[in-house]
Amino acid sequence: VWLWRARFRRVERLEEQLDSWLTALTNSLQANPSLGDAIASTIALMDPPMRDEVELVIKENALGMPLDDALERAAVRSGSRVFRAAITTLKVAHELREGRLGLAEEDVIGLG
Repeated sequence: VWLWRARFRRVERLEEQLDSWLTALTNSLQANPSLGDAIASTIALMDPPMRDEVELVIKENALGMPLDDALERAAVRSGSRVFRAAITTLKVAHELREGRLGLAEEDVIGLG
């Protein structure tokens, strides 16, 4: 029971911090187009547990794991459907930006 409560509190805190993290990430992406660098720049702005998750993503990426895979692992590890949805959206946006989804710019504009 204690472990379940601790996990539940951690998920709640992650979800509470998600809006602030996404805002910080958006601001960072405006100054730095590299998603990995932008994510790394948000570490100092966050408190645990979000800071811990973001640090682990950056460490896994630095050790050779593709950024999308490190983000996916964080989403699964978090245990939060809200966090996972945000990460999935971030990954899709990143893939669109990198041109890996096979869509032309006109197709992307047409989605809006």
